[in-house]
Amino acid sequence: MTFIKQLVIASTLFCLLLATNVQLQAANLPYYMRFIAYTPPNLYLRTTRATTAYYAPINVAQTLTYTLTPAIAATTYIAEGPVPFTLVTYSGIAACTGLKTIQASLDIIQGATTTNLGNTSIQMTGTGFIDTFNFNIFNTASRILLNPGDIIRLQLTNNSANTFCPINEFPLNGTDNDATHLNFETSPFLNISKSSTIQSDPVNLTNPKALPGSIQQYTVDVSNGGSAPNDVDTLAISDDLPAGVLLRFGVGDNPITFIDTNASGLTYSFVSLGDAGDDIEFYNNGGTTLVTPIVVGNTDATVPRVDRIIIRPKGAFNNSTVAPFPSFRVQFDVEVQ
Repeated sequence: MTFIKQLVIASTLFCLLLATNVQLQAANLPYYMRFIAYTPPNLYLRTTRATTAYYAPINVAQTLTYTLTPAIAATTYIAEGPVPFTLVTYSGIAACTGLKTIQASLDIIQGATTTNLGNTSIQMTGTGFIDTFNFNIFNTASRILLNPGDIIRLQLTNNSANTFCPINEFPLNGTDNDATHLNFETSPFLNISKSSTIQSDPVNLTNPKALPGSIQQYTVDVSNGGSAPNDVDTLAISDDLPAGVLLRFGVGDNPITFIDTNASGLTYSFVSLGDAGDDIEFYNNGGTTLVTPIVVGNTDATVPRVDRIIIRPKGAFNNSTVAPFPSFRVQFDVEVQ
């Protein structure tokens, strides 16, 4: 007997919290999802300017163009959601001070076709030696497919009466190192499925049923089809055990089987039930209290019972926008009461 449900997530925040006996629906998604934050790695929008100064003015009515670095070499995606940018400006000389009105325009160029993704007007008052401005230039409702050779272009036009001075990176070895302070963020795109299978029961030798004393195995499969890995050691899988089951423990009291099904880049380690440095945590009291389980035989005997586990595999979850995607599998058993 197998129950399966599937969920696709594209977000800069991720943690999985699933029960196995209810189908996920959009309307009750907040009940099932719990989030833990991370910041995904960045691609960079760069422009080369013939200067070794760490700033280069953009005069009134001039436009500065940035393009994506590194170049798009394989099929990838812009993840859905807001696309934030950080703009750093210099106000250390009189020519770079004063109110600026900057028009930002983001385009994708695919051969002879140019598609505008969004336009934003930015009001900046340069009052410090270095000023930082954070803004979202557009917000995507779904993933945007990019193919090799596609160009992402950001243009900043100075529509004010004052000179605009975005900062280059400080020169290395006496050469200009491009302006890389505008970051184009990408995200993992995690596909998660969970299934439950009856392994055995005390009555039937074949076709086991969910009877008291039966053993049920849960399987969680996770893949990353996004345009970036997650940050190192930030992925967490949180599972609430349904009422009427007790967690089972295997060799050395480890309840988890971790399988790297396709070059995920992640690892799982278990030391002992009370070890704070390994990759699993146990909770009771509705998932609110961190506990060290008591095990009798191979079954949880904690009072109250363990009702939530959180698995935190180590490493950065590799990504690919082309199947087969990097993936891993987690399995654990429970006993039906």
